[in-house]
Amino acid sequence: MINKRFSTGLTFIRSNRLILAGVGIIVLISVNIAWFNPRPGYPVVKVPSVPLMWQYNLDSGTELRSAVQFPDVFRQDPVRCARPGFPLLINAVMRVLQVPLFFWKVVSPFEAGAIAYFLVKLAIYIVGGLLLAGTLAPYVGETAGKWASFFLITHNFSMTYLTTFHTTDMEYFSPVILVFLFSNYLKEPRRWKLICNSFLAGYLSLIKPNYAVYLAIVLFGLHNRRWRESAVSFICYLIPYWLWRFALHVMQIPYFSAEKTTYKMGLPYLSELLTQNLLKSIQEVLVSLSDFAVANILFYSVFLILFLLYAREYFKKEPQLKIFVFLCVSMTWVQHFAARKPAVAVMASDYAFLVFGLGSYGLVQLVERAFPAGSKWMLRFICVLWVASQAISLIGFPWISPENQPEAPLSRHFVSSPSEIP
Repeated sequence: MINKRFSTGLTFIRSNRLILAGVGIIVLISVNIAWFNPRPGYPVVKVPSVPLMWQYNLDSGTELRSAVQFPDVFRQDPVRCARPGFPLLINAVMRVLQVPLFFWKVVSPFEAGAIAYFLVKLAIYIVGGLLLAGTLAPYVGETAGKWASFFLITHNFSMTYLTTFHTTDMEYFSPVILVFLFSNYLKEPRRWKLICNSFLAGYLSLIKPNYAVYLAIVLFGLHNRRWRESAVSFICYLIPYWLWRFALHVMQIPYFSAEKTTYKMGLPYLSELLTQNLLKSIQEVLVSLSDFAVANILFYSVFLILFLLYAREYFKKEPQLKIFVFLCVSMTWVQHFAARKPAVAVMASDYAFLVFGLGSYGLVQLVERAFPAGSKWMLRFICVLWVASQAISLIGFPWISPENQPEAPLSRHFVSSPSEIP
């Protein structure tokens, strides 16, 4: 039995070594990102004192504190009150880890929370990579599916955010999970599966409020006359949100959404557009479209070209996919517009599974036609070039060594005296 499980494990590693290698590469880079000087002149949280997993996003203190002191933290610091998904998950993992951690060494709650945060993020990258490859395989082939997963995992955003206490990378990992869930449902429709998948989709929206791909899935269902399934899914999707509102009511914690209240995103912004001068509203729409196009170029780079070149060819085989791509892109722009964001690259990443999927399909087709005898080696060479280019893009010039980078004032969000985890 043990030998059989060991053999199964080795087979799994061999068949997914490309994805696992990609995760290993970005762990190495992300943990040591301080040596890349990624944000010249920007204050960095130097915890620990050695340059490992230093935080260049000062919001990471709020994220970590929200997880460690969940849910009572929202009484004093409600910034992440509308996003309880990750704090709840990290807090649960932290409590499971506290027993072995305290047997090994007395650690502070924030140290334990940081370990839990890293482990959860690492699991998301591994599982997300495997799910993406598995979901794409029936459409673009196993080889292209694995390469698509590798290219997304080794993107410079992934290199940056794997060890950052933040949810920015869920902008593209949440849609990967969503597409896997609903494509799996379509293979074998079951009511319980629809309910569970939709509930999980709703929970993902409490981690990162990106609704574009889920709305595209619902609209695609309506387009295909799946009225009842779409309605049931949407109702179940809202349940986690209302459960959280009910929990806040029971705990007597006021609900607060920084996105709506402070930054006037979403419905407040759309209401503002309807009441202001029409020409000004049209101008803002045009500026948003321009910024969105730039965001696509910044995030996808060469894969956007490959996607545009080969998507038309692929649509001939899968005409329904054209409609789904249109819905994903249009809903992502609506989300970008409602969020009042400029040309921020990650805001176009919701449909990364599509661009990297069809882009990798095109790349594999191109390489196999050009180098029929040595396509595997050429793909490996391209892989090295990709990883190198993504890593180099992180380097900030003029380069400053970690010890000379400006240090942010140490926040109580990052350290506390060793004590029991609350």
